[in-house]
Amino acid sequence: MATWYMGPTGIDQLTGGQGTAASKPWLTLKYSEAHMSNNDTLLIAPATYNMTGNTTYIDLDGCTFKSSTPSSTVTFDGSTMTTGQDGIGVSGDGNLFEDLYVNSSKSRGWSIGADDHMAWTNIFRRCGGAYNSDNCFFIGRSPETQLLDCVVSDSGIPADHAHNIYINGRESWSGAHCNDVLIDNLLCSDPAGLSQNSAIHVNGDNDSVIERCIIRNSTFINKRSGGPMDLMNAHDCSVYNNLFYGSVGNKWIRCMSDDGGPMNSDGNMIYNNTFVMSGSTGKTAIWFIHLDGGLALYHEALNCVAFNNLIFSADPSLAFIDTSGNNFVDTVSNKRLTYSSSLINDYFVDAANGDYHLKSTAPARDAGVATYHSVAAPTTDKDGHARPQ
Repeated sequence: MATWYMGPTGIDQLTGGQGTAASKPWLTLKYSEAHMSNNDTLLIAPATYNMTGNTTYIDLDGCTFKSSTPSSTVTFDGSTMTTGQDGIGVSGDGNLFEDLYVNSSKSRGWSIGADDHMAWTNIFRRCGGAYNSDNCFFIGRSPETQLLDCVVSDSGIPADHAHNIYINGRESWSGAHCNDVLIDNLLCSDPAGLSQNSAIHVNGDNDSVIERCIIRNSTFINKRSGGPMDLMNAHDCSVYNNLFYGSVGNKWIRCMSDDGGPMNSDGNMIYNNTFVMSGSTGKTAIWFIHLDGGLALYHEALNCVAFNNLIFSADPSLAFIDTSGNNFVDTVSNKRLTYSSSLINDYFVDAANGDYHLKSTAPARDAGVATYHSVAAPTTDKDGHARPQ
């Protein structure tokens, strides 16, 4: 359980006590990882580190990789890496990463448990990055991954990019079910003009299901035409206490099967969220999809539950679409309101500057139900305050 050090003035060598003190740091993450053991700690001085060549893999268990100054960012810049290479690949179990960002990698920023690698119960706190090629976080064969207080964005160059976070499982990857992922207090913000891809993509990928993922207490500033979130081949996932606002995208949360996939989207729960959908008509907050025919058989969303959602839309009649009719949408606790600047000002503290806390006089305050269809509402709000007050 040794402690090692890395810094921008470091030298990648073992002689002279290099790596054993802040005054004698190593220089690169790849070298540091190669000379660490399970359960070690690497303290990294806040700076920008250039990554070159191929992916840096973390193939250790129980280690901590973090900024030597809490809440001060360590940035790994992958702009000169080999084309097609991920920034950091994680294939070990039970590791903790804090205050680490991967920017501009030539493929995925963080690749967790992908392909032939398995990674269990890794925690990422105040991590993330901006990317210009592929996913910021790709979560593959990695059950119980946690993203806590993370920040993700797309650089917008080029405009046609993949998802910010891709939670993926394939039956062809033995033991690949990527279950019990937790995303808590995420900030997801993108520039305008991005592709049809959603910000968070939960997808069993044709031949598998993903179960019990939780996405909560997060903020999505939606500028993607694909909307903030897909739940495809997803079972018993929970989406609650989130704020979604923006002017782009017609379908903001989609529950459906993957193209040609044999699995339904079943038992997902979407509740206590706020949607502020400005702009033109035709925007749908929650879309439960059932499609039949064509060259492939599409299966439907079943037994999904939606309640206590506050939705501002230019066309409230389209706030929910359930084309299968086999889901449960509470017509009382889901508040559907026609978007207008004056109404937004009546409800929120300072929406013009991004403060979407409800005013004390807002009609929606403490107006939800405690349970609906055997699903209990959260006992605290996005800020951790007791609900109802």
